[in-house]
Amino acid sequence: MTIGFTYQFEVLDCFLSPHDCELTETGKSIDAFLNACVEIQVPCGITIDPYQFWKETNLWNWFDPSLSDNGGGYNPDNVENVEWTNFSNTSATSISWRNWGSQFRMTTPQPNIASPKLLEQVSNAVGAAVSVVRSWYERQSSSKNKNLLVSLKIAEELDVGANFFFYKNGNTYRTESPSKDPRTGPDWSKGLSGGPELEALGYNMLRTLNLRHDGGPPTRDEIKIGIQNYFNTTIQSAINVWPLLKDLNILFTHGGLVGDHLIPWSSAMVEPSSPAYSFYLSKSQRPGGESSELAQSLTSYDPTRRQFAVGEYFCVDCTESQDWLQSLENIFLLHNSSTLFVRIVSVYNLSPFASSKYAVDALHQFLLQ
Repeated sequence: MTIGFTYQFEVLDCFLSPHDCELTETGKSIDAFLNACVEIQVPCGITIDPYQFWKETNLWNWFDPSLSDNGGGYNPDNVENVEWTNFSNTSATSISWRNWGSQFRMTTPQPNIASPKLLEQVSNAVGAAVSVVRSWYERQSSSKNKNLLVSLKIAEELDVGANFFFYKNGNTYRTESPSKDPRTGPDWSKGLSGGPELEALGYNMLRTLNLRHDGGPPTRDEIKIGIQNYFNTTIQSAINVWPLLKDLNILFTHGGLVGDHLIPWSSAMVEPSSPAYSFYLSKSQRPGGESSELAQSLTSYDPTRRQFAVGEYFCVDCTESQDWLQSLENIFLLHNSSTLFVRIVSVYNLSPFASSKYAVDALHQFLLQ
């Protein structure tokens, strides 16, 4: 085991990215990151994310012509590319919320992840980014340098309704100050919609995929179909530009809002990738026991390796070095290695981990075992 670095590249938006929104600039940034990993000889992983931020697509603004001069190209037909709260386009959403430690408002609604126009832009962006990775890989003169690329992950927590959750009557808040936004947030123990204060999303996805056109909220298995359709599209675009990717064992797909009673774990199990998930755990928790849905699904999908990646990890209640050491052992399943194999763990975010003496001390102890 060793330490490396990972970076998440937003390919349809500028947010979180050290470059402007042109794909050529994204490519330069990816290439620079990979070259830096070679220079200091550490393993590296890349996330190509076309999901979490999609403002620059100009596919979401169906509601406000005045936004056209501020990166929000207006087109009433964009109603097809966003999510609805029932099967009528009169319920289209124009805003959303997210909680990454605390709630904040998104200027874009939940995308309809089955939208053909969206998937076309997603495919083009993923293909362009992967072609840069391929070029870097083929320039390396030694297998040692090539082997520094240990993961190429598609998307960051792909889900429906979690990273773009929507309050009841949510569109009415769009022109109000964020200080007036509701603060109850989602409670995932109450189901896929996050509780009675929130609306279920995914109706437009069902309609677009022709799964059904009436009835109640999307089920967990229906959402799985939509997510796997998205992953299939992105994986195919990646493999089209780099066929060798099928055989390198570095391709991962990151599912969000997964759980035994939420979106199925198998939603991120799409050939030829390995699945990745997020785990924000207490010090005593493990990602899944032998009888869990994760273990059962992974054994069925990948019976030989039973391999997955932890796309996001943090210990939420670790205060001492021993706490962190216990959590690191649990996340790598050192005492349960016959059931599941965790290939990579990505700490999100680096700063609070690296600034914690106890976390760093525990990592040193862990690597010396």
